[in-house]
Amino acid sequence: MKIFVDGSSGTVGLSIIGLIAHHPELELVHLDHSERKNALARKELMAVADLVVFCLPDKIVNESLKLVSDNQKLLDCSQLFRCDPHWVYGLPELNLGQRLLIAESQRVSNPGCFATAFILAARPLLSEAVLSNDTMLTAYAITGYSAGGKRMITQHEARAGQTVIHSLNLNHKHLPEMKMYSTLKRDPLLIPSVATHKEGLILSIPLPLLNDWSRSEVVEMYQKIYQDEKYIQVCEDHPNKLSAHYSSTNTVKVYVTGKPGCLMVIVKLNNLIKGAAGNAMQCINLMLGLNEWTGLN
Repeated sequence: MKIFVDGSSGTVGLSIIGLIAHHPELELVHLDHSERKNALARKELMAVADLVVFCLPDKIVNESLKLVSDNQKLLDCSQLFRCDPHWVYGLPELNLGQRLLIAESQRVSNPGCFATAFILAARPLLSEAVLSNDTMLTAYAITGYSAGGKRMITQHEARAGQTVIHSLNLNHKHLPEMKMYSTLKRDPLLIPSVATHKEGLILSIPLPLLNDWSRSEVVEMYQKIYQDEKYIQVCEDHPNKLSAHYSSTNTVKVYVTGKPGCLMVIVKLNNLIKGAAGNAMQCINLMLGLNEWTGLN
């Protein structure tokens, strides 16, 4: 089956192309680099593809959307359509019915990396009534500098970078999807940092005043929710320290740490794989009727 990646020179686009290259049932439709801004050439290649992937800056997605026919299968990796009711949110592990929605949709929006980590941590807490959905949740996140794209990668690798806390205006672009798909009634707070390692993301959510829930009960709750998920590992141990570095893998690790009455949930994933390209490959497989895990081993 043929895949056209529009925006193949960016970090996410290159990662997706790398996965496609090792996929036994997918073939990349190639666009010469000199033609990457040629709308007609891109439109012609989109037309012969079984599925189109957008890995484009938010500001030019709508222009590219005009090149895609209405019946074309499209996976978009920007933030524009993640909360759009006409698009399906591309997180297969969201709930029991999400895979079918992705498989049957012509338009799927790939989640953001911080949102993926937050939703996988927070949604079970609300669905299982560990917390009420009007709780004000705060998430602290550290990610590798590859999350900032080619420019940030170049800056960090040209000289020693610094760990930087950003979005201190509390208005990070992932917040709408974090709120919507966790089922919270109010915006969570997200305090993200970009660190000096290249790949790996850790997101932690403190859970105060859990007098009715022990750590072991919360661990068992996550194990029950994710027991059939191939790439989500609920860890029994409760480490006192964790490295944010996480090599290329689609596996998500979930930890519960803390003490009686005050716990913390920690999610660890690779920001380029499960946080972007690996999750996109899951969606591509589902949309094309293939085994979800093909190309990810």
